[in-house]
Amino acid sequence: MLGLYQKSIINPKSGLLLNSVLKTSLTNIQLNSKTLINKPFIQKQLRFESSSADNNGLKENVLWFDNVFPLKISRFDFRNLFITKGRQIRMMENAKKRFLPSAFPSYFELNGIEPSVKEGGIFVRYSYNGDKDEILKAIRDNLLEKNPWSICNGRKVRVFEVEGVPFVEDVDSIYPSTRLLIDFKGQSLDRETLFRHFRKFGPIVEISSKKNDDKARIIFKSRRSATSAKICLNDCVIDGTKITIQYDNLTLPIAVGGIIILGYYVLDPIRIFFVVNKFTGRYNFYKSKRLRRRKVGWNPAMLVKLLEKSHDDDEKKLTEEQEENLQQIESYLKENPETFILINGPSGSGKTALVQELIKDINNYVIIDCEALAMQPDSSKMLSNFASQIGVFPTVSTGVISNLFDTLLMNSLGQKNSSASNSQSKFNEILELLSIAINKINQNINLKNDDKNINNHPVIIIKDYLGKEKSKHQFIYEHLAEWAATITELQAAHVIFVSPNNAALKKLSNNNIFSK
Repeated sequence: MLGLYQKSIINPKSGLLLNSVLKTSLTNIQLNSKTLINKPFIQKQLRFESSSADNNGLKENVLWFDNVFPLKISRFDFRNLFITKGRQIRMMENAKKRFLPSAFPSYFELNGIEPSVKEGGIFVRYSYNGDKDEILKAIRDNLLEKNPWSICNGRKVRVFEVEGVPFVEDVDSIYPSTRLLIDFKGQSLDRETLFRHFRKFGPIVEISSKKNDDKARIIFKSRRSATSAKICLNDCVIDGTKITIQYDNLTLPIAVGGIIILGYYVLDPIRIFFVVNKFTGRYNFYKSKRLRRRKVGWNPAMLVKLLEKSHDDDEKKLTEEQEENLQQIESYLKENPETFILINGPSGSGKTALVQELIKDINNYVIIDCEALAMQPDSSKMLSNFASQIGVFPTVSTGVISNLFDTLLMNSLGQKNSSASNSQSKFNEILELLSIAINKINQNINLKNDDKNINNHPVIIIKDYLGKEKSKHQFIYEHLAEWAATITELQAAHVIFVSPNNAALKKLSNNNIFSK
């Protein structure tokens, strides 16, 4: 039978008689709290080695009790604000009474208690002279008997032996996670070895370890299990290999995923709404047919009519040839869209006046100015200008998004995406928004032909096509032609190209049959 040793010693540090660490009265605990309960440490690595011997021939060991404090899982976790220094001391005094038994099978001396609030537990340092396993068994039996549980999560308090050297930090950007990244300083360890040493802390979801790789990843089912494993096994030696453990937080992929979800489910519908409004001019005094139909009383439509009349008086009338071209184009627009329409001529030939007269009777149209795009100094400003022309709102800084995805690609694949291909993909994304808006307009409007008016099919006017052949954004011409070919093939919208360059005829003929 094991003989129980009732503790009655002189604390060598304070010189005070402690009848029993657990049976000391509350008054004595307060007097001796400086020696028994250490003050919270800040930016300090705990460097107490397990089973080290002191000058008196006693061995020292460290235990980790989890589920004492709430885990800090994010910067906005406000629960730790209630864990003040005074409350920490009271909770640790209470833990000393509840977690440790009143008697041990061999000599036991409590040296100190260190809190780790962010990881949600406490370190208990003690000296002993005897069998370490028997002391640990007595502590675990006491936990089973008293069954202490945490008020923060309702779970039972667990105890583990610290086998390595725990690293406790207060870096604000590092929080407990279910994922652990393990670095091998020596020969790599296989999955079975890792499972044997880590499973005691809790259920494991996945162990990722490759042969001859100096890293491994372990995913636990709960943060508490991962935190205890990191605390207890950091800097320990397993089969001759020293391992270091840190949290494997996937901050960047989560942030990118959040941006994608936000853009798809929230921002994209808003952008499409504004693009549709750019077509229909529902809230534009100059384009809104609803405002123009209001004839009774003073209203903004009257001011619009006055402004339009003043503007029309300053414009020159169309020539007979331009009138004929206008009637021909209007006849094409009354039919279902099947081909391009190309208005070609040198500068000063009246193309702009013809287009301005044409759009007066078109219900749904948008104008893309290629010259404004080609003159932009960089890709970011060109994309922002393009988004603004078709009414995309809100716009996101393409430079920031591009850099974010480039960083993610470089970290995962070891290569960086080219800026040219990234600009083209962003350009196509804006065209995709335009296509969705066109489809939405076709679903909402009446598509029946009217002999008196041009039908309500959306019309896209692409101005100054191939006007700047030496621009560094040459890809916009090819992408616009390909997109227009797809739109007309689907009979979704009319596309009118206006170009001062005779080469536009040959360029567009490679994509579709068109009207001239």
